[in-house]
Amino acid sequence: MQPIIRLLGAAALCLTLSAPAFADEAVDRIFDTENLSNVKSGTTLAFTHIRETHNPDMIAALERDIEVAVGDKTEGKDSRVVTVSFKEGERNVTLSPFTDDGGNPMLVFFLESVAKAVAKSTGGSPFYIKNRIVEAFQRGTKISEIDIVRDGEPLKANRIAYSPFASEKLKDRLQNFAEMEVAFILSDAVPGGIIEMRAIDDPKAKEGGFRESIVLDGIAEKNQ
Repeated sequence: MQPIIRLLGAAALCLTLSAPAFADEAVDRIFDTENLSNVKSGTTLAFTHIRETHNPDMIAALERDIEVAVGDKTEGKDSRVVTVSFKEGERNVTLSPFTDDGGNPMLVFFLESVAKAVAKSTGGSPFYIKNRIVEAFQRGTKISEIDIVRDGEPLKANRIAYSPFASEKLKDRLQNFAEMEVAFILSDAVPGGIIEMRAIDDPKAKEGGFRESIVLDGIAEKNQ
């Protein structure tokens, strides 16, 4: 299994107070990693964040660009400065800088965004939904090796997928999200490791319903 898979655990741990012991060795490896270690200083990762929704009156559809800029090391420390900025139409927002040892920002942002959307649509507690998504990930996921094409070149990658509410006792309250699938496509060959993150309320449906994704669009290194 590629080491980059383990960065998912860093994101999940940012959403929980502590990590349990895991029987599944593969899942255990996921929860033990650094995050932006294979991104060179001066690199900007460009993502597109899209949400399609079955009920726009309840959950707003969106399309925005996100940039993650990895800077140089902070004075007297080994960590580097990371800046995340969002652009949606005429609106531009830049978050306060943080360091690259505090969890992968895109993973945390994606999981939080999906949890809030599900909670708003179903009327549930965002905290409860968020915990269910994280706990289901910790219990185990389906991991497979896949071949993809990126920038016209073949690339080895891993797909991690799971259904966070498959064992939920109160599935009827989750409405169309009861069978939701969350999937990640990752590769060590890509700076930051993330190629795509996606949540679909009904993975069997070809269109319609709720779909949220964050996809890596470009990588710009310093002096390019």
